Amino acid sequence: MFKTLWQTFLHWVHAAGYSGVVAAMILEGLGIPFPGDAVMAFYGFLAAQGRFSFLIIWLSASIGCYIGSLAAFFFGRRYGLPFLLRFGRFALIRPEQIKQTERLSRRFGIFVLVFGRFLPGVRTLSSYFAAIGGMSWPTFLCFSLLGFFAWCFTWVGLGVYLGEHWRDLVEIINRSLLWITGCLIVCMFFYLWRHRQR
Repeated sequence: MFKTLWQTFLHWVHAAGYSGVVAAMILEGLGIPFPGDAVMAFYGFLAAQGRFSFLIIWLSASIGCYIGSLAAFFFGRRYGLPFLLRFGRFALIRPEQIKQTERLSRRFGIFVLVFGRFLPGVRTLSSYFAAIGGMSWPTFLCFSLLGFFAWCFTWVGLGVYLGEHWRDLVEIINRSLLWITGCLIVCMFFYLWRHRQR
């Protein structure tokens, strides 16, 4: 069933053309769980066949992600921290933990916006945490765009390079990145725990 839905979706984005790329990647930028990397690799494959322009696909994907991330950042600035402080206790999140996360976001926010785009899970929440961490709009606008430009270029380029084998690469890389993301999360919690013990 999932395979059928995925094939239907790919057919839709193909038929929608460049506007389909923008619409699909807005979902990615919003932080909604979405296989944006696979979509870009698919379009890269189509670009290699001459059906689309690599440059326009890359720019369209980057712009779509950017639009979605702006909305996520705005929501995080407007509602994120107050919402967590008020309702976080129901998810066993204490105010001290929220403040520690905010400090980490202030310290590593730029790194997360640029390099964290390549990590599943981290990419999903990075715009929200940047907002909660108090990152300024100019800083977010600059480094978020830089991160999406790099991420979109990588995946569209891989789709062009690998051609019809793009599906295999997406599966292998995402499996590896999930392990890396898990390790980074464990390290972050260990850091928070050690910091709290002091």
